Amino acid sequence: GRRAAAVTDEDAQIFEIMHRVLRPTSNCVAAGAFEGGHLAKMEQYAPAGTHFGFEPQPAQFEGLVHAFPRERTKLYNLALSDHAGEIDFNVITNSPGYSSFYRRPEYPFEPEIRVIRVRTVALDDVLPPDVDIDYIKIDVEGAELLVLQGARRTLATWRPFLIFEHGIEGSGPDAETVAIHQLLVRDLGMKLNSLPRFLAGQPPLSDDEFFAEVYGHHHWDFVAF
Repeated sequence: GRRAAAVTDEDAQIFEIMHRVLRPTSNCVAAGAFEGGHLAKMEQYAPAGTHFGFEPQPAQFEGLVHAFPRERTKLYNLALSDHAGEIDFNVITNSPGYSSFYRRPEYPFEPEIRVIRVRTVALDDVLPPDVDIDYIKIDVEGAELLVLQGARRTLATWRPFLIFEHGIEGSGPDAETVAIHQLLVRDLGMKLNSLPRFLAGQPPLSDDEFFAEVYGHHHWDFVAF
């Protein structure tokens, strides 16, 4: 979410990680595909793969349909969550990258909010069971725990490389952060790292280090593998 066409430092780090870990045949998922910057890199680094992009905002989804006509790039005008259904979705019309299931306690600008109904789906229920998933990017403005809970089988089966954005408004402790850590590290046995540490070849974050990163607002994007 949140980011316009300009490439941020985090984007540049993610693209470098993608360049390192993706193979030409890798199959990828973009949760919160937005304007397609990460989908474009998936097509670039994994040109023979099948890619799945999910974007609930109608205007951004229409843009994706025009920008990604390739048959093996599958686009869904859906919000990933932990179940199939419908939910109110807050479109921030003057800064669509902040749009979310949730309203923030505060925004760094005066938001213009339009509420729409969007359909939700669990990733486990929409992916073809025989397509091995190599890489997942999650940027869903606060709904990442729901997306992960709805992707538990995919994560356990294929052990994809996962990059997710996660931050909190306060200074912790935060129940969602604890639940994300429980799911990825305790339940699935994955390791977590920040983007710079991973790129530098440094060891994964310990449990305490991960929580310190989140609660200290040091990083918003994390790698799980």
